[in-house]
Amino acid sequence: MCRNILLFFTVFFCCAVATAQNSVEDYYTIRKEYSHWGENDTNALPAIAISIRLAKKNQNLKHLFYAYEDAVLYSPDREDKLKYADSCVATAKKTQDASLISTALLGKGIVYYFNFRKFDKALDQYLLAAPRAEKTNDDYLKYKIKYNIGVVKSYLGYYDEALFYFRDCLYFFENNLKLNQQPSLRFNNTRGYLNTIHQMIICERQLNHREKVTRLLQLTNPYQNIPDFRQEKGYFLKETGISAFRKGAYQQAADSLLAAEQLLQHRKEESHLAVTYYYLASAYLKMNNISSSTLYLKKVDSLFSRNEAVLPEVRKAYELLLKNKLFKLSPLEVSHYTDQLLKADSILQIDLPYLSSRIYREYDTKSLMVEKEKLIQAKKIRSIIIIITSILIIGLSFFLYKTNQKRKHNLQSYHNLLHKFEKATANTPMASVPAIPHRKSEYSPKIIRELLQKLEEFERMNGFTAQDITLGSLSLQLHTNKTHLSYVINEHKQMTWPNYLKTLRINYITNLMLSEPRYLNYNIGVLAEMSGFKTRQQFAKQFSEIHHLTPVEFITLRTKKNN
Repeated sequence: MCRNILLFFTVFFCCAVATAQNSVEDYYTIRKEYSHWGENDTNALPAIAISIRLAKKNQNLKHLFYAYEDAVLYSPDREDKLKYADSCVATAKKTQDASLISTALLGKGIVYYFNFRKFDKALDQYLLAAPRAEKTNDDYLKYKIKYNIGVVKSYLGYYDEALFYFRDCLYFFENNLKLNQQPSLRFNNTRGYLNTIHQMIICERQLNHREKVTRLLQLTNPYQNIPDFRQEKGYFLKETGISAFRKGAYQQAADSLLAAEQLLQHRKEESHLAVTYYYLASAYLKMNNISSSTLYLKKVDSLFSRNEAVLPEVRKAYELLLKNKLFKLSPLEVSHYTDQLLKADSILQIDLPYLSSRIYREYDTKSLMVEKEKLIQAKKIRSIIIIITSILIIGLSFFLYKTNQKRKHNLQSYHNLLHKFEKATANTPMASVPAIPHRKSEYSPKIIRELLQKLEEFERMNGFTAQDITLGSLSLQLHTNKTHLSYVINEHKQMTWPNYLKTLRINYITNLMLSEPRYLNYNIGVLAEMSGFKTRQQFAKQFSEIHHLTPVEFITLRTKKNN
């Protein structure tokens, strides 16, 4: 009750002194009432709700942004977190502050990654955050985004690409640690340095680069006993245990992994715990301790049942349980673990196609379904199998035929596209204002020339990339009216306004991808936003209408050419 009364007077005071564009002092005043609560603690939410209302009342966007950020942090429900993350993005965009917008997009990506395990969506947000961060002087923010992009790429199985990001991050954090910094900045850079090393070790381990793993682990020795970095110590004990296991030192591996387990008992560490449990189970199996091995394999199953995070080690755990006869499983257990493995495969096929293709083993989905059916029913009808096989063969033949036809069509369309753009580049540029045809016109040559000059400037400044541009808004911008502008575009650009806008946008993004290969790595949603389209579907449709290729098909062909 006393706390509520104190909070009431605090807010009352803030309201009394606030102005429409006040600083964030009000935010920090209210935040003192809940900053001591831990992450996901609902005790903080009433004060945050008051902070949000006050910021809205005062129209203080920066205060509102920070309050929404706190709502993400303290809300235990993931749907609420995403809702507040969306509010962060919307509020940041109103401020037009590149740093806030980038921070908001990064925060939304982190929610997708940790709370929803939607890795492709997380990567979309990170890729949108990155170019905005480049407009700021906040290097720490830039490398935080780069680090998170690397984490998603590593999870998706793009280990070499992830290492490219992590090496840049390591260089940045390492150089910062050589500077004389304030304690808080030094702490952030040390944590960034250690977490980057951990992610690099994971990638090098998956690529079977054992010597590089050993060298990276040696870099962490000075930090192993610092209390502030117990979480990171857990990571390195895990990797030390895995390294020992691969060298055949199974007892040493188990000792390190057991110590890591104690330090990783945290909600966000479940993926690393699953890896720890798998290697503990494997080490105990090598030492013929079947009961302990079974215990830790079941812990992997328990984590997967809760978070559905599929790592290579999670799938290996189910394969180990199902294949090794030392684990005396009941029919019910076989059925359960088969279902889990099928579920893991389903997730891999939908969200992680690259990683899925790399870790598929003898237990492919088709054989798993056959084994599952054997547990449910004893008989199979031979004729059905023959019919299904025949249909598959016919279907596959038709699919291969259509695929080949499509490939030829795409290749021809791609060469036509290149020829068009090369021809446009080779030709001598036309005069800045095209000659007006000698034909009867309702408008004076002067008006037409002025409008053509303004349209040329509009094209040169890439004004067509604005998502909200319309014929009406452009006519106001060019100080004319829709009728005049529409006439000039129809008669002198030889196309309607929608076709004119569509052509400018598609040619703009196509030129970027042809001239700068880095744009070929961008997500379709990011390319759509860059060229002015509101949705990736609209972008893909209009790209196909102009080039007779989808954006993905064009990027694939262009990437092959560059390689």
